[in-house]
Amino acid sequence: VTVTGTWNIPASDSANVTGGSLVNNGTATLNNSSSLYIYNTTVTNTGTVTMRANSEVYGYNTTPAFDNAGTLVVNPGSTGTATLAGGSLVINSTGSIQLSSGTLDISSGATLNLNAGSSVSGRGTLEDQGTLRVNSAQSLASPFVVQGVVAGAGALTVTGAMTTSGGNFEGPGTVTLATSATWEVAGSGSTSVSGGSLVNDGTATIDAIATLSIYSGATVTNNGTMTMYASSEI
Repeated sequence: VTVTGTWNIPASDSANVTGGSLVNNGTATLNNSSSLYIYNTTVTNTGTVTMRANSEVYGYNTTPAFDNAGTLVVNPGSTGTATLAGGSLVINSTGSIQLSSGTLDISSGATLNLNAGSSVSGRGTLEDQGTLRVNSAQSLASPFVVQGVVAGAGALTVTGAMTTSGGNFEGPGTVTLATSATWEVAGSGSTSVSGGSLVNDGTATIDAIATLSIYSGATVTNNGTMTMYASSEI
C-alpha cells in the first residue's frame, strides 16, 4: 500500500500493519497518544511523518522495521515525548529526523540506525534507552541523553549537551565531544565505555557518586576539562 496524500492516525487510536508493506510518500501524522503497530513487516517513509505527544511506533515479533528515507518530525510539545518502541523494532534512517520540540525516546529493545544520508537536528532531545547505532559520520547538536547503548563504526560528534546515566558506548567508532559541548556523567550508576574511543574536547563533569567505567580495548581521552565531584570515580 502506497500513500501519496495525507494519512492521519487519530488521537488515542492505532493503526496495525501486519503484512505486506506500507509506503508513505505523502504526509502522515501520528496524533496525540496514537500508535503505529508494525508486525514482522516494514513501513517505509519517503515523505513526512509527524509524531505528536505520547505517540509511538511500536514493533512486534521478530522483524518489524520502520525505514525513514524522508523526514521524521518529532513535535510533541515542549514537555511531551514521542517513542520508538518495542522489543525488536529497527528504525533504519537515511533521511532527516527533525526534533522540533520535546523528546524522542528510543525505548529499551528498539534500535535506531543512523545510516549514510541521515541527520538529526532541532532543539528537542534525543533520549537513548535502547540502541543508537551510528553507521556513518554524524554531528549532533540536539540535547542527547544516553541510558542505553551507543554503537556502530561511524564517528559521532556531539556539539551540544550530552548526559549519560548508566549508558554504554560499545564502539568500535569514536564519539567526540566538541569544544562547544558539555558532558555530564550523572546518577549513581555507571557510564561505561566498553569499546571504541570517547574523546572530550569540551567540558565534562562526573557528578557525586557517579562512575565512568573504561573497559579493556576502549579509550577515553580528555583534551578539554573534566571535573570530578565527591565520591565519583573513573
